[in-house]
Amino acid sequence: MHGFPAKPTTFKPGGYYANETQCPCCGSTLPASDQLRVHALSQYAIRRQRRAYLTKTELRILQELRVATMPLDARRLAERVYFDDPAGGPDNYNSIKCTLSKLRKKLAPLGVRIEGYCLVQT
Repeated sequence: MHGFPAKPTTFKPGGYYANETQCPCCGSTLPASDQLRVHALSQYAIRRQRRAYLTKTELRILQELRVATMPLDARRLAERVYFDDPAGGPDNYNSIKCTLSKLRKKLAPLGVRIEGYCLVQT
């Protein structure tokens, strides 16, 4: 075999998805066609055959929102997004808020909203 798991049950950083996933906010089951998929190397998100190209920071924010088990605030999100920045990231959280605003606009056509700091698929 190829070393891939037969039926993965959760999102894994390498890009393996289950046939069904749970919404991180409400816990309802989403069919495979409704999953938001993120391709980190190509820097885009895809859902329902629609694609949104992302900047590196938008991609990192989206990945953090996808794996969050509870809504994040701007400080925690900045800590997670800029964890490997030698300078520690920006001095204030306005850059996170600005990038999040741009990300919301890019994800809207895919049927994905970010309410506060929580990812919601409609």
